[in-house]
Amino acid sequence: MMTTCKLQGIIVSSQFIDKKVPKERASAVVSKDKFKVKVPQLTTTYTPLPMLPLTEKAKEIIVETESTNSAGKFGRFGGKFVPETLVMCMNQLEAEFINALSDQVFQAQLATALRDYVGRETPLYYAQRLSEYYKNKNGGIGPDIYLKREDLNHTGSHKMNNALAQAMIAVHIGLKSVVTATGSGQHGLATASACAKLGLECTVFMAAKDMDRQSSNFLKCIKNIT
Repeated sequence: MMTTCKLQGIIVSSQFIDKKVPKERASAVVSKDKFKVKVPQLTTTYTPLPMLPLTEKAKEIIVETESTNSAGKFGRFGGKFVPETLVMCMNQLEAEFINALSDQVFQAQLATALRDYVGRETPLYYAQRLSEYYKNKNGGIGPDIYLKREDLNHTGSHKMNNALAQAMIAVHIGLKSVVTATGSGQHGLATASACAKLGLECTVFMAAKDMDRQSSNFLKCIKNIT
């Protein structure tokens, strides 16, 4: 492993450190050396946009939204920011998504899968004791709290709702594999399960620390992938 750091005129010398060396010894080989560097002077010019009356600004945003919504814009904001090599793939995915919205066969298959495989619709649960707790603290006035039980979906979260539809679109396009990333493991688990159902290969990227913290979800991902 090579460690290096340069910050505000100080450089921490780079050395190769054996991973087997204890942290105490590894930190001992790091030394600081002064160095001189010339920072280029940058000149920036900011020209603020003209301030429009509120009514005119609202009208402008509505017009722009209607004319640029297909490009992923919201008025003057938004857009697509991806590497050039992915633009064609993104355009293909967008076209397939638009087709799927109006494809009655696809929508019927998705509705069946959401009902029979995912377990939707999930119920609304009235949290009576939680509602009473806040009412008692406020003299009998307070909210009636309901919980949407998305945890009752297959794999235990709301993630399956989206992952299954995306995997079905991948099959519709003719793809054979899906790649995804996950933090707590719920998205990876849902994607792996959807791919297992549809016969797709699935690759899930997960940080080593997350694997340790969420080991149960990590092991479930492996079971579904294999």
